[in-house]
Amino acid sequence: MSGRLVVCPTPIGNLEDVTLRVLAALREADIVACEDTRRTRNLLEARWLQRHLRYELERSGFENLERLARVAESRDSPDFEHSTRVGRLARRIAQMLDLGSEFAALIRETAALHDVGKIVIPDSILRKPGPLTDEEWVTMRSHAAIGGELVGRIDAFAHLAPAVRASHERWDGAGYPDGLAGSAIPLGARIIAVCDAYHAMTSERCYQTARGEPDAIAELQRNAGSQFDPTIVTALCDQLTTPPSITQPRERAESDTTVHAAGRLHHLPSHKATELLRTCEEPTVRLHE
Repeated sequence: MSGRLVVCPTPIGNLEDVTLRVLAALREADIVACEDTRRTRNLLEARWLQRHLRYELERSGFENLERLARVAESRDSPDFEHSTRVGRLARRIAQMLDLGSEFAALIRETAALHDVGKIVIPDSILRKPGPLTDEEWVTMRSHAAIGGELVGRIDAFAHLAPAVRASHERWDGAGYPDGLAGSAIPLGARIIAVCDAYHAMTSERCYQTARGEPDAIAELQRNAGSQFDPTIVTALCDQLTTPPSITQPRERAESDTTVHAAGRLHHLPSHKATELLRTCEEPTVRLHE
C-alpha cells in the first residue's frame, strides 16, 4: 500500500485568521485570569474584613466591660487599680504554676472583670463605713452572679463567665453565689479569690485601713484550707516572699502592666486554656529554692 503526502502552503489570509483567533483566545484567557485574580483578591479582602470586624467587636466588647468594672471599682477603691493589680498577681501565679502563657493572659482578663457586677450595687452599700446588715449582704453578694451574667452575654468572652461568677466562692463551700467547695470551684476563680483578698487587705478602703504585707500573708495562711485553696495560697506567698532577682516572672509582670486591649487575647482561646480556666484539677506548686 502506498500513498503521497501533499503539503499545501497555507494562504496568508488563513494564517492571519488563525493568529487573530489565537490572540483573541489569549486575551480572553488573560481576562479570565484577571477576573479570577480579582475574585480571589476580593475574597481574601472580605475574609480579612470579617476577621478584623470580629476582632474590633471583641475588643470593644472587652473594653466596655472593663470600663464598667473600672467605674464599679472607682466607687469602692480609691486607687482605681484594684482589678488591674489583682490581674497582675493572678498572672504571676499562673506563671509560677506553669499553666502556660495563654492561661496567664486569660486569668488576667478574667481578674480585670471579676467585680464588674458591682456596677449595680448602690453606693450606700459599697461605701458604707460600718458593717452591712443581712439584707445589705444579700445585695452585695449578688454582684458575683450579675458579673458572670454580664460577661457571659458577650459570646467572645463567655468562656470567662464561670470564673467571674465563682470568684467569691470559698474552699469550704461557705462562699457565694453557688456554695461551691474545694476543687468544684474553677481553678481561675480560686486563683482570683486569693489574689483579690490579698490586694483588698493591703489597700486603704473607706471601711478599713490597709494592712502590711506580712500581716496579709499571715491572714491568707490562716485561712488556707477554709476560705482559700491551700495550693494557691502557698504559690502566692512564695511569690511575695521570694526576692525579685530570683522570681523573674514577677519582674516581667510588673514592667508589663499597661497593655492596650489590642495586645490581649481578643480571639477564641484554645480549648486547653479554656478548660484549664474552669478545671477542677489541682495545680502543682513549683517553689523556688
